[in-house]
Amino acid sequence: MHHGGSDLRLRPSASEGRESDSDDVRCRSWCQQWVLHLTLVALFLTSYGYDPYLREQELEQIALEEDDDGVLLSVASHYHDPEEDDPAEEEIEIHYHVLLYVPRLFVMVVLTIAHKLNVSIDLVQKVVHFSHPVIALLYVLLHIPDYLSYELRYIGCLSELFWSAKVFLYVYQLVMWSPKAERLYYLIAGALALSLGSAIHPSVAALGALYPAVSQYTLNLAIALLHVGIYQPLLFLTDNSTLLRPFLPFLSSDDLFGVFWQLFYVAVVFSTLGILLIYLRTADLMVASFGGQFLAGALYFYLDEPIAARFALVMNTFTLATGLEQLLTLTESVNKAVTVALASIFTLINLQPYAYFGLLLTLWSSPDICIVVVLAFNGFFALLLIVIRKWLNCEPVAHECSSTVPKMFTTQITTIT
Repeated sequence: MHHGGSDLRLRPSASEGRESDSDDVRCRSWCQQWVLHLTLVALFLTSYGYDPYLREQELEQIALEEDDDGVLLSVASHYHDPEEDDPAEEEIEIHYHVLLYVPRLFVMVVLTIAHKLNVSIDLVQKVVHFSHPVIALLYVLLHIPDYLSYELRYIGCLSELFWSAKVFLYVYQLVMWSPKAERLYYLIAGALALSLGSAIHPSVAALGALYPAVSQYTLNLAIALLHVGIYQPLLFLTDNSTLLRPFLPFLSSDDLFGVFWQLFYVAVVFSTLGILLIYLRTADLMVASFGGQFLAGALYFYLDEPIAARFALVMNTFTLATGLEQLLTLTESVNKAVTVALASIFTLINLQPYAYFGLLLTLWSSPDICIVVVLAFNGFFALLLIVIRKWLNCEPVAHECSSTVPKMFTTQITTIT
């Protein structure tokens, strides 16, 4: 006769409970790794998303008689010799690209407002991933006639909104799903994926110019559909839980030779800075990458060496990854601040061209003076980072076994008399 309680034979043993817990941990770890890897693939594919109509306009502006060494786009120098007076000199023409940058800024505002209104990020992902193929298909259909230039401009503006939203969502997913101790590595991997995609894209775009069947319009539609395919397993693995246009500019003049060298520069920068990752903390690595970017930019300005400019572009992406990790570490409340922090960062990135335009118009429309001012500010900021880097070292210190007091297990024997 049982006096209360359940039959011990029906209870799982302690070993079975531990095996079940370990299986759950392995399953969660497996799902987490797949989510992160698929997100990196999706982020790589966003590097191929580009407004084809804008690209066609850029290619038309490239003068055929200009020499191109396949390393960097040759453009006419705007240096003005004060000893030479040229009354016929025309003012610098500034292309504001409103239909390109405004949607990038607008989507950050929309995502921030959605976060403030407690809109599920999963709902936002569904809207973005399932609406983008419709826009991409409409872009392809509108490209068939040759007279719909205004329609192509505005549909390209709408397409840019989706590309920017996807970069934001994929970086957000990397931050939320990566373990805190490995978050920097996954952010650097995301920056590497964007850099590799941006380096290879010119050759793919050139291939599309030769074969209309694989044009940029068709490529955008294919990538949008691939993103939907990638999103389906992501949706399954995340179980409906809450989870930069490319940071490198599009190098439209790159041929196969230029693409090879750009890939080489990406490999050199990420390998060198990756080795420093072993010895430096996040704050020191951010200072080192920003300092290297500043020196490369200064060398390009004073030596007019395109290789230095290429290195500066790649280091800019690496610096962004380390700076984002440092910002998230400083906030210490990632789950609450990550959306606002990422939206603010992408907004500032997209505002950079207009900040440069404003500075250019303020400083007598002289690009040389403007670049000197920018370099001076970056140099001062690099020195400031070196001074305050010890206050930025707020990474969690791993608790070692020797620093903790070992817990002793005691056995109590009771006798029943």
